[in-house]
Amino acid sequence: MSVVKGLHGTYPNFFFDIKLSQVNDFSKHYAAIHNRKDYEHFVGLLGVRRTHSDFRDIADWFQDYYAKKQPVLSGLFDFNRYHTR
Repeated sequence: MSVVKGLHGTYPNFFFDIKLSQVNDFSKHYAAIHNRKDYEHFVGLLGVRRTHSDFRDIADWFQDYYAKKQPVLSGLFDFNRYHTR
């Protein structure tokens, strides 16, 4: 996983929905991934799959944020490559 400041590109492959106060826990959980079972647990806790009940609201939030922060570079997100994981 690469963590970058801001949003880059129009093909997001996965969202994580966390509060700023959860960043340290997020990092610890991520560092503890050693196998597929650990990964599935991590994604189950903090990930946003396409089947997540708030997927569209969360995706719209990212889209609005991108358009506001980078109006020239932003485009519509293409979810064809979005992973269900």
